[in-house]
Amino acid sequence: MASERTAIINGTWMDFEMRERFERAQLEAEERMMETFFSYASRWIETRTNAQGKKLSQGVKDDYFRYIKSDRLSYWADYALCAITVADVREWYSDTIQDGKLTSMARSYSMMKSVMETAVEDGIIPTNPCKVRGGGNTKTGKRLIPQPMPSLKRTLVHCRVSTFVWLLLLLPAHFDSVKSLRYEPPMSMFILIAADL
Repeated sequence: MASERTAIINGTWMDFEMRERFERAQLEAEERMMETFFSYASRWIETRTNAQGKKLSQGVKDDYFRYIKSDRLSYWADYALCAITVADVREWYSDTIQDGKLTSMARSYSMMKSVMETAVEDGIIPTNPCKVRGGGNTKTGKRLIPQPMPSLKRTLVHCRVSTFVWLLLLLPAHFDSVKSLRYEPPMSMFILIAADL
């Protein structure tokens, strides 16, 4: 009874229903803070939308699940989101990048950074621990030199090329976006190049 009077005087008194809701909300917040990276990332993949606000295609979801189950991101699978620190991420990045698979590392890091940014937006963690400068960028050292136009013309005339290759050649699309398309044409297309190329 004395604690109730003190709560009334301090202005913190709540009736039974309100106190029960408050305690339930506190418990849910504690559970969210202890959620592991793997479970949160899995939920993130299922609820993620693309730039148009639509659910991700199954191909993109499969790629994302492959990333979080990969050797790189599976390192964080059992870590609680709130336990991942900037120093831990920096050390993990430094150790993992040693294998030389730069593109794979950049994709994994970018995904982790996006997942953690959403956790910040959801109020689960205060700041994003993924702060490695240039971690999501990669330079493999391989340089592509385009063929001169006559050489390209000889190569493409009367070649059978799949729709996938057409999309990669003609559209400014990201490789993963084109790869996730599931349409298979009934037959390959013939490339006909105009003579005035």
